[in-house]
Amino acid sequence: TLATKFHWDEATAARELKMLNADTIEEQIPEFAAQLKRRHGPNWKLLLEKTKHLLLQLGNSNILQIADYACISTPCLLLRGENDKMISEEETTAVHKVLPDAKYISLPNTSHPIERLDLPSVAGIIRKFLLQQ
Repeated sequence: TLATKFHWDEATAARELKMLNADTIEEQIPEFAAQLKRRHGPNWKLLLEKTKHLLLQLGNSNILQIADYACISTPCLLLRGENDKMISEEETTAVHKVLPDAKYISLPNTSHPIERLDLPSVAGIIRKFLLQQ
């Protein structure tokens, strides 16, 4: 996983929902709106609405609980940027501790947006992980 949000509750969902208003994105960050349109096509606003619905459901009832990760036997690589403000180190390490066969790497000088990711570095980490399996 890369920058995966594992902990969901009503407060977390509400905080994330505030950032998914298409009109606000178009008004305040038009370059990001254009990027979303390029990445997801003309229905990017519908995608935001569907994502909001998903987050509301996760906030009300996070189906995957911490104990559930103990049942996952597949080797897992958990990556999180050390400067990620959306994904906490605590939630990622909590999942790492429960997964039977997992490796956790904190990516230095990395925030949440995938556009700011050092792709060659992450590709090397993933390649090394896969070769060890």
